[in-house]
Amino acid sequence: MRNFPHLLFLWLWFLPMPGVCQNLTFSSVRGFYETAFQLTLSTDISGGTIRYTTDGTAPTTTSGSMYADQIPITATTVIRAIAYNSGGTVSAVVTHSYLFLEDVIHQPANIPGWPNRTYSLGSGNATAIHDYEMDPGVVNDAAYSGIIKQGLTSIPTIHVYCAE
Repeated sequence: MRNFPHLLFLWLWFLPMPGVCQNLTFSSVRGFYETAFQLTLSTDISGGTIRYTTDGTAPTTTSGSMYADQIPITATTVIRAIAYNSGGTVSAVVTHSYLFLEDVIHQPANIPGWPNRTYSLGSGNATAIHDYEMDPGVVNDAAYSGIIKQGLTSIPTIHVYCAE
């Protein structure tokens, strides 16, 4: 345990910096937002090109939108991007999620293209339907509506992206 502080220092030293990953930089860190902004992507790969997607798919050197100018982020958006050059250098795919709290609290129960399965609750014939909305009874209740955004940003939050 005597080496723990040194190991912790080395581990922290080599952690990636927020917004930077293998020569690909996002101008805004992932997280919660209240207002729209312009996202800038950049790379220090010599002769580098950037491709990005907003539909959850991974960009490649031949697929995704070619980055040319700032990307307007006006609603909850997931940006996945890579940088590459003609010499064969390719960065890892980097994913940043920009979550707008108004979108989160008013998200519909059913989202086109997303699963809405009925599943068993484990006893008898009780079932539930998978939905994505926050309970409107809570969101619209005067006791909670003024503090719900603060509550969402005060708890640890992680976005996990899993390819199908």
